[in-house]
Amino acid sequence: MPRIRRVCLQRALAAVPPPPLGSKVLADVLYLTGCFHLRQPTIQARKKAVRYLRRCVEIAEHLPGAASLSVSARLNLTVSFNRLDEREEALREAQQALIALQRLPPDSIDASERAVFEGIARYNLMCSLEATGQHEGALEQAREATRARVSLPDGHTFASQLGSAEEDLKKAHQPTNVHQKLHTARTITSEASTWSRNLPDIGSPRHSPRFQQQKRFTINGAGDCKAKDLALRGGRALGALPTVEMRSELEKLGAPLPDDKGVTELAKKFVNWIEDYKYKYMLPPSHTWANLFAILDEDHSGFVSYDEMYKCVRSTLKVKEKALPANMLKALWVVLDADHSNSITVDEMSKFFRRADDVLQERTKALRRRLTGFTTKGAGEDKDKELALLNRALEAQPTAEMRAELAKQGVPLPDEQGLTELSKKIFHWIEDWKYREYKDPSHNWVNLFAVLDEDKSGYVSYDELAKCMRSTLKVKEKALPTTALKALWVVLDADNSNSITVDEMSKFFRRADDVLQERTKALRRQQSGFTTKGAGEDNDKELARLGRRALLGDASLAMEAGSPRFSSRSPRVPPSPPKIPKPPVKSPRAAKAPRASDPSSMLPELSSHRGRATAGGTPREDATRAKQVAHSAIVNQTPAPTEPPKTQAAPDLATTETAGEQSAGEPSAASETQG
Repeated sequence: MPRIRRVCLQRALAAVPPPPLGSKVLADVLYLTGCFHLRQPTIQARKKAVRYLRRCVEIAEHLPGAASLSVSARLNLTVSFNRLDEREEALREAQQALIALQRLPPDSIDASERAVFEGIARYNLMCSLEATGQHEGALEQAREATRARVSLPDGHTFASQLGSAEEDLKKAHQPTNVHQKLHTARTITSEASTWSRNLPDIGSPRHSPRFQQQKRFTINGAGDCKAKDLALRGGRALGALPTVEMRSELEKLGAPLPDDKGVTELAKKFVNWIEDYKYKYMLPPSHTWANLFAILDEDHSGFVSYDEMYKCVRSTLKVKEKALPANMLKALWVVLDADHSNSITVDEMSKFFRRADDVLQERTKALRRRLTGFTTKGAGEDKDKELALLNRALEAQPTAEMRAELAKQGVPLPDEQGLTELSKKIFHWIEDWKYREYKDPSHNWVNLFAVLDEDKSGYVSYDELAKCMRSTLKVKEKALPTTALKALWVVLDADNSNSITVDEMSKFFRRADDVLQERTKALRRQQSGFTTKGAGEDNDKELARLGRRALLGDASLAMEAGSPRFSSRSPRVPPSPPKIPKPPVKSPRAAKAPRASDPSSMLPELSSHRGRATAGGTPREDATRAKQVAHSAIVNQTPAPTEPPKTQAAPDLATTETAGEQSAGEPSAASETQG
């Protein structure tokens, strides 16, 4: 069965058209193929799963409406790396899956599906953090997974697993006996004190501290000499020298220590390297020095050793020897570790990072705009510099400075009538954007405010207002100049708080109350009714006319329902069985032809469209009914007998009275014949 399924998936991959025509189908097939290989027990199959799922993520990230598929692929990538014992990659993929989930729009997936995704992402992140020795972070993620389980029903597949995440993590840290404390997840740490507490398990050598230390660094392709050197040094990947010995070694080599200006330049380089790394892996920018320190402090012990600093620079940040030589890194370490404690605390590292305060602020703002806006990937270094200059130029001004600038330029502020017109314009722009994006119309002012409040903070800044107008609503400079937008902002932010709350914005939107009600009703009718897209203006008018007649209860629509235009939609009624004609009754009205409106007549009513009957049957049924009509006409045209038959039934009282009234008024045809 697995072989048949693998062959089917391979044929599906071969049949998918090339991108961009078959991008969505290709991403789905890649996801299914990766999940299939992930279920296989071999290591080779899991490596194939990693390749297929990574390709799926690369395609799904750029497809509209495929964000949930990208998150699912990242979560399965986390499981794949955990099964391959690649804990660092598993932790990175789990973090990226959680970030991608948080960036999803609220209306892209259901609330229950979002809770499932968040719970699974938190649970995988908990396992990855626990496997890398970050127990406090794992406990926090376990609590978040338990909170996500609250919004799931009791019978859900992941409800029990997410609900017991914190209990499972606590049980994993309970000691089995006095001399041994093992965790269910394989921990990776660099603290010697932690290694001494974790005794090796005889039955499972993969849990030993030496094995965990050796597997952190790879020597693939390094040769037998490097392998022997690593074994002789007791499994230590890096033999760190004490700071005192490192200082004397640099003095022997004649390497100078960096002065105050050199330390500042190195601090700026470190900040740029860390921010580039975070931008590359879609991580949030560092707003504080603690976040910068967390990149260096791998084991979250509260201090940084030289091993951690070296590994972060070479392995994590990918800084080459040419950009930062080893002697310069050692010299920086000697300067920072002034007390020769062989470690750097948070306070010592924060003093170093504070030298690059201006660089950190600029990079944080630029990265935030770049993550939420456009990118210049592949445009070159000049475009990156130009974008940085534009970001600094577009930095939001305080409202007081903006007011003074407009007054200096002589730009008038909008009055009451101008505010009302701007309110109606902005409302129309928002509703047009919602109609284009197939979103529900704004029934209240809170929904209008939510479009402007991008970060859901409860207030709107000038940056959010300008970005919403230019990027989201696509309002051109000609329709709303920048000076007019600033003048509107100055009027709305009357208290100079540099932000607009919900109440202040609702007062502005209430000026377009009549437009809101009209647009809401029109959009509701348009979305709930029929569409004539591509049918032309005449059909639109005709559909509107028929809709008005249907709402007024026009009975003539029932007559038109049998016309050829509506005959395809009318139900096919089977023909009635043929009636046996009764003998004619002697009556003054017996010789007259039956009227079309008489219910006893066999003749169907004729429609004005091409003279066809409104019965709506098949051609065979129409021919049968035509024969019946001809037979009825022949019977009705036979001469009436002079004497009524003996078996004649008693005449109806109503018929007799009607005949008497008619005979009193005018002579009948029978009396004229007898005379």
